Amino acid sequence: LLAQSDIILVHAALDAGSRGLLNRAAFQAMTQRPILVNAARGDIVEWEALLEALESGHLRGVGLDVLWDEPPDWSSPGIKRLLAAENLLLSPHCGMHTDAAFRALTKQCIDNIEAFLKGNPTNVVLGSRHGVQEANWTNIAGSGSALDFGVTDNEEEQERAEPCP
Repeated sequence: LLAQSDIILVHAALDAGSRGLLNRAAFQAMTQRPILVNAARGDIVEWEALLEALESGHLRGVGLDVLWDEPPDWSSPGIKRLLAAENLLLSPHCGMHTDAAFRALTKQCIDNIEAFLKGNPTNVVLGSRHGVQEANWTNIAGSGSALDFGVTDNEEEQERAEPCP
């Protein structure tokens, strides 16, 4: 697929399987001089390999909404190499900040407040004694991301829920 792609968009969660997914071998497999856009997580890309592909002209262009270090150290050699590229577009890790995402988030907040005031709370946060050990990223209304700490709509679980500190 990489060999046939003109544009490669990265929108993946960062986990053990995706960390370093776009490495030197992946860039070498890209034979069409594609445009690469990473709007996911910085560590999905091996940055030295990206810099080499960008500097050699192996990539037609790169759009980044994420970097390997955030906030970036603008004086670091890697960032300076990146900024020297003429075929680079950077955004300040705000790709999900769209009107649609804010409308969906606002609607969800209003719905949650209204449900709470009616005595039927939703999106109740459960503590670790209910089996919730860590937070997971989930998609909100298909337009952005929010942290999910074991949200439940189950009434029995809501009755046992610990209040948020």
